[in-house]
Amino acid sequence: MTLLTPLLIAAFYGVIIWVSMSQSTSTEELNLVIVDPTNIFEAEIEEPDDINFLFETQFTTLDLAQNDSLDGLITVPSNFEIADKLDIKYESEGSLSVNNKSRIERAFKEVLREKKLKQVGVSQSTIDSLYTSVSINQFKVEEDGTTKKSNIGINTLLGMAFAFMIYMFIFLYGVQVMKGVIEEKTNRIVELIISTVKPFQLMMGKVIGIALVGLTQLLIWVLLTSVLTGVIGAIVGLNMTDMDALQTASNDPALQNLNADVLENVTALLNLPLAKIFAVFLFFFLAGYLFYGALFAAIGSAVDSETDTQQFMLPITLPLVFSFAISFQSW
Repeated sequence: MTLLTPLLIAAFYGVIIWVSMSQSTSTEELNLVIVDPTNIFEAEIEEPDDINFLFETQFTTLDLAQNDSLDGLITVPSNFEIADKLDIKYESEGSLSVNNKSRIERAFKEVLREKKLKQVGVSQSTIDSLYTSVSINQFKVEEDGTTKKSNIGINTLLGMAFAFMIYMFIFLYGVQVMKGVIEEKTNRIVELIISTVKPFQLMMGKVIGIALVGLTQLLIWVLLTSVLTGVIGAIVGLNMTDMDALQTASNDPALQNLNADVLENVTALLNLPLAKIFAVFLFFFLAGYLFYGALFAAIGSAVDSETDTQQFMLPITLPLVFSFAISFQSW
């Protein structure tokens, strides 16, 4: 499992990328006929990507069973007025996806919004001018009075990631310590071991030994998973991405702003006292595991089978879950 787990994670990651990119590059289009007795939406509605809006005046028959080129029929109520709620009727031989449903509704909403704005004499540019972008630049004041740029998002994510690692490691390998103690008691191996070593040495050997095995396994998982997911992501991405589209996207101002945000986050991360953070994390990581590993070992020594451990697990699990929950709070 040490070698198989990274392979499964990488394969799962590759399948997700392949499916998502296959859906995003799909060229299947929908041809939908709009029956609009009110003439409110004709020549006004904008077509979403991969959806073609046609009108009944272009066809002699609207029978979907006889016309294979039509995918659906949208009917606007004949008594509809702009101030009313719009309940349109959709008919098709197949089902409409949630994404296409929301895009069609959005297209109708935009038309009604524009017409309502014209009725009250307000233009879209006037509304846009009312919105002003506001961003908070955070600075941390040091003890010597100097200030340093801070980022609460980076701080929170870093704390959550470290808390999750401690939580998972304690649970995974603490339970292994407990099972190991129960197994040695069941097989009566502990009676032979305890005759040559002290109980404290036996417990520390069990706790530290499993911890070192766990750390080695986690290190292998992190390295192999990073390498395999990177390779699979590059292969799937390059095979399914149009290089011309990629070049065009690189010149997109929105993408350039995104790159600037990423650079700012990386800078904020590098400005953190990483050595101090890692030292504190290592202390709590080892101390937390040793403490809970000893508690799990105590549970294993108090019972004769794994089924009897349930009554003792709750008092130990609740403080651990509580500590993990409050790690999501910003201090």
